[in-house]
Amino acid sequence: MRWSPRTVRWCFGGAALLYALGIAYLSSRTRGQLQTPFSGSSLSLLHVPLHGALALLVLRTLVPLGDGNRSWPGCFTWSGAIVLAVILLHGMVDEVHQHFVPGRTCSLFDACLDACGALMVLLAPWPRGPGRPANLFPLLFVGILAALLAYVLPDWFPGVDGAIEGWIASAGT
Repeated sequence: MRWSPRTVRWCFGGAALLYALGIAYLSSRTRGQLQTPFSGSSLSLLHVPLHGALALLVLRTLVPLGDGNRSWPGCFTWSGAIVLAVILLHGMVDEVHQHFVPGRTCSLFDACLDACGALMVLLAPWPRGPGRPANLFPLLFVGILAALLAYVLPDWFPGVDGAIEGWIASAGT
């Protein structure tokens, strides 16, 4: 039995929604409630694979593998742009949500790491598809950028996240 592209779209869309809700659940936990061996910048770096997997699910929701369609659109297509926009929107909403969780903060760097996860999925040269680069250089560049965002830039620019926290607090009053 072959599934129709519409059924596949609904399955991947449902999986993407459940996965996004799982991320929201994890982000609603305080740091003490998270049972993880990671801490600090290493914990922030987990945004990349978590949102990369969400990007894969959103991409397959937009472009299901159906009869004769075996393409995996990349970053430089409309589907790729929509996936990136969805992940950015989800990341920003999730960071604002974390502002209201005790012991958690809203971080612009974490939202950028979410986008890096989506970009890594969309810039991978395999599987082949329209808008995908032919080599690994863009993927490696985004990986290095993610490491900088997680480990270096928050120390160089510590006031950025505080400014965002203040803006959210003032918007609520």
